[in-house]
Amino acid sequence: MKIVFIGEYNSETRLDTVAHRYRDVFIDYFADRGYGEGIIQFCLCSVCRPKELELKQRVRMDHKEKTFYCDIVYDYDYWVSADTVGREADFFTGFRQIIPFLEKRKYNGFDVPAFKKDLESLLAEYI
Repeated sequence: MKIVFIGEYNSETRLDTVAHRYRDVFIDYFADRGYGEGIIQFCLCSVCRPKELELKQRVRMDHKEKTFYCDIVYDYDYWVSADTVGREADFFTGFRQIIPFLEKRKYNGFDVPAFKKDLESLLAEYI
């Protein structure tokens, strides 16, 4: 499975530093794993947003390309004040946001339980 990372970065949160440090961990971990033909690629956008803006989390599936797009939304105020250890833990915890969207929409030909199990195994190494 292919994982692509993009982001909306702000120098105050230092999300870019954490994302760049750990993106290869995800890419390498999932590179040789497959969960069926329903989704062959994830495009994950890490973004810090202030809660008071009440912006919606963007989630979209490109059925033609079999690519699942999802924002991984972090609390802007927390990231501005957190130390490096806190940011890193929150970064990894944020990837759990993907699972409810996958479970809700039931993408044919994609093994959500296997993906969830592998994701939790990866997260357990870092949280």
